Parts: sequence; structure tokens; C-alpha cells
Amino acid sequence: MNADYQTSVPNIYRVGDVIGFPSLASTSIEQGRHAACHAVNVHATHMPELFPYGIYTIPELSMVGPTEEELTEKGVPVRGRQGAILRRSPAGRSSATAAAF
Repeated sequence: MNADYQTSVPNIYRVGDVIGFPSLASTSIEQGRHAACHAVNVHATHMPELFPYGIYTIPELSMVGPTEEELTEKGVPVRGRQGAILRRSPAGRSSATAAAF
């Protein structure tokens, strides 16, 4: 597969869940839009570098941008914060969850 999501068969493209991480609707839509533009020879804008990640749990979790680990490796200071909903939930009060945040 090339940067335009085109496979070795010129009229076949791969986007979304079939190409792996991140398997998110927002990412898949952009990949599909890019592939469709390439298929009909329309100039597509570049793919965004940042996509939102959402985990639909109770409470819901989300992120966008680099991870704490990636920033730490680059020497960028990181300041974390735990949301009020998580602090009040049973999961947020557990030591295992608190350590993760």
C-alpha cells in the first residue's frame, strides 16, 4: 500500500479498519476521502497529523496529540490532570486507575 492507500492492484485501495491502527471513524473517513480523491485524479489535501482518539466507556476517555511517553522522550515537560468525573467515580478512586492517570 502506498501513501495514497493504493494497493499493488492500481484500482484497489485500503482504508479504515483493514489497515490497522488507529481503527477510528474519524481517521477512516479522512483516509477514504484521500483515497477517493487519488482514485479520480483530484488533488487531496494532506492527511492531518493529529486525530482524536475516543474510548466509549463510562466515563468516556479521549486524547489527541502525542502521549506522555513521547513528550518525555523528547524532553518536553508534561503536566497531567485527572478530570473531576473520573476522580468521583469508583474506578477513579481505585489505586490502579489513579496510577494510570
